[in-house]
Amino acid sequence: MPKLILVYERDSIWKLERSVLLAAADVAARERIVRVRGRRYRYHEIDPAEVLRLLEKPEGSIPIHRITPVPDKKLLEDLIVAFRGGK
Repeated sequence: MPKLILVYERDSIWKLERSVLLAAADVAARERIVRVRGRRYRYHEIDPAEVLRLLEKPEGSIPIHRITPVPDKKLLEDLIVAFRGGK
């Protein structure tokens, strides 16, 4: 199931979206913009170590108000295992 993880300032997980449909036309690589469900987002390529840091510490270090709570701990653990190539 495709997932999209929205982050705030590359520091903390803001929101987790499930079942995201994304077509090649939704990505403007040169501008680093992706359109998801009618909204435009900036994106940055990050290395695997930064991905793991975000998944392991979803609250980050910047105090922010959250629309939704930090994703479920079990879901984050499953994402970490999947990211590392596990099942």
